[in-house]
Amino acid sequence: MNRRIVLALLGLLLFIMPTSAQDGIDLPADLYLLLNEGIVQRVGLGRSGIAQVTPDDVFVLDFAVAPDDNWLAYRTQDGIMLVNMYSNALPQPIEDSRASVPFIRGRGATLAWSPDSKALAYTTLYGGRVWQQGGVYTDLLTPNLINVVWSPEGTYLAAEAEQNVWWIFRRDAEGMVLVSAIPTSVGTAWVNDSKLAFAPPEGGIILMDMAQGNIQTVLLPQENVYYLPHWDGEGIEVYLSTTVDETVPTGRLLRVLLDGSVEPISELDVELRALRWGPEGDWLLAFQGSALALVNPLNGQGFTLPFNGISTYDWGIVPPDPVDTLDLPSPASFIAIGNSTGVAQAWHMQSGQLPVTITPAVVDVTEYAMSFDGERVAYVSNSSLWLHTVGSNAAPLELVRLGIDRNINPAFSADGMHLFYRDVQEAGSGIWELDLTAIEMPAEPTPRPTAQPTEETNDEVSQPTATATVNPNETAEPTVIPTFVPTITPTVEAVALVLPDYAPELVLPDTEAGKAYVSAEPAPGVGALLVRSESATSTQFELYDPGSGTLQPIGGFQRAQWLRGSNLLIQGTLSSGGLPGLHRIDINALTAPPTTLLNVLEGWTILDSIERDNGSLRVLVQQLQPGTIAVMDAPANGGAPTVLADIGYINSPRLSPNGNMVIGLTHPGGMLVRIDLGDMSRNRLRGIEGATSFRWN
Repeated sequence: MNRRIVLALLGLLLFIMPTSAQDGIDLPADLYLLLNEGIVQRVGLGRSGIAQVTPDDVFVLDFAVAPDDNWLAYRTQDGIMLVNMYSNALPQPIEDSRASVPFIRGRGATLAWSPDSKALAYTTLYGGRVWQQGGVYTDLLTPNLINVVWSPEGTYLAAEAEQNVWWIFRRDAEGMVLVSAIPTSVGTAWVNDSKLAFAPPEGGIILMDMAQGNIQTVLLPQENVYYLPHWDGEGIEVYLSTTVDETVPTGRLLRVLLDGSVEPISELDVELRALRWGPEGDWLLAFQGSALALVNPLNGQGFTLPFNGISTYDWGIVPPDPVDTLDLPSPASFIAIGNSTGVAQAWHMQSGQLPVTITPAVVDVTEYAMSFDGERVAYVSNSSLWLHTVGSNAAPLELVRLGIDRNINPAFSADGMHLFYRDVQEAGSGIWELDLTAIEMPAEPTPRPTAQPTEETNDEVSQPTATATVNPNETAEPTVIPTFVPTITPTVEAVALVLPDYAPELVLPDTEAGKAYVSAEPAPGVGALLVRSESATSTQFELYDPGSGTLQPIGGFQRAQWLRGSNLLIQGTLSSGGLPGLHRIDINALTAPPTTLLNVLEGWTILDSIERDNGSLRVLVQQLQPGTIAVMDAPANGGAPTVLADIGYINSPRLSPNGNMVIGLTHPGGMLVRIDLGDMSRNRLRGIEGATSFRWN
């Protein structure tokens, strides 16, 4: 790690914290705090600010953030609950009062998720306990546990007790098995899924391998005493003791490689009382007296975070490294907050280029659609539907004052000459159609001449000459992501005082029986639109022919999407009692039996799917919630699927059209993250926050 960067960051934090505590702190990850009032708050990155993430009517004793940074486990006197912090769903109980209460808080993790989110370990008054998804519980009868730490893949659990005693358990399908013990060590560090480094009080550094019968390898001899080992990905960072007074342990930071070689890092003494390593090992944390402080691991200098009354804390995931541009197989678009305006806009990005905004809204854009040729964008802002020419400095065109402000689902026809959307008006509700062929878009603003003196020649007084200049209201194109806002941004004064009247037509009215048409999805080269309707009991899909106005039922399924040509992919059961799955149908041969490409097992959630060039299907599957995401390939003929990779955690992931890349979010309204399925590298897009509605164009 680059310690100079750490020092600069710590210095920056020292200056900005008092003024920005309420607006979000520039930390490496979301920080979660349990306050003495029994509530958990999230101190989010960037603009996220501070938010309460547990209900008002419960008193939380301790908590743990799931590895996806979206779910939270919290414990009360009544048991343990799981809650999605970005959902309105009710918390899910996983344990009753048998969960007990933590023996001691604040000296370690009293709740800890396994890296795969399939297990949760927690300390109790009688020792500890582990819950596994599927309803398997195991009591850990080793007393006085204060800290639990999983190995990187969750095969083993290290449980720390009073007096620096460590117990090591192996996770099996049936529960937890005690496999080893460490009489005493001031800290431990998982080097990989089975190897644990520890520092015995008599001195030295030892590496123990649970997968090899607990075989121990001496990395450093007992000549010196060491504290607080931490694996940094290359070696074990540890403090060489320089203690004079045993009540005030001190040490100097160094790195021990697995071959036993030593690399000094700092020559300064650091006081080590009540310290724990922070995320990624960038700094240490001191938690004393309901206050939390960041401590520079190089010199021991630190400062207290501007929060009081803290009972315990936890961290979210550390986002991937930021980049300014992404190498993309196809153009893409999304909604995000513009840093220069604070308004959510639709953005567009090409491979290797900075993203730019394509909407000139003054009120947050909530939905959008791009035409298939990428030349126009329709968007919802301030309860109106707008049309804008991408890259134009002309004002946008207000098409409709909407009767609703969400779930408009705008969509262009394949030729871009018609716009479909949902609305509720006095004249009726359902899918409306706007004919764009006769609509004239606003013209580009005319440059205004301005007088500028020419240089004097022959000692004569110069005469003014006219040169064209850009409209002074315009904003120049960006050199960095956040600065670009399309020119001639409409203002409140620029909004027409009369209602727009472009004669939209209600083409698919909701029925009196409670059937509501919610979306119409076109496809290139196909004249029909895929229409989705919802009722109290089902979701139905139909084909709508705009030319004849006819509807043809497809059936009731969970979801449906266009594939290549005239094919549709549907998810659901084909008959009563049938297995759910992903099926391909040809709209030109609806009487032919569908081809089942993938059987969807119970508990699976299909997050996205694309058809590849060879006709096979690539699918993103989440088998548990919370849980990691698997990439599966299903053959075109419906043969046995294969698992390509586990890509870990990502929210709202979308496969690229060629299936070689995934882009999603850290959490709803979070940062954009790219995963390359070739080398499994991850990056996040710098300067983009509050992202939603990502899609490939």
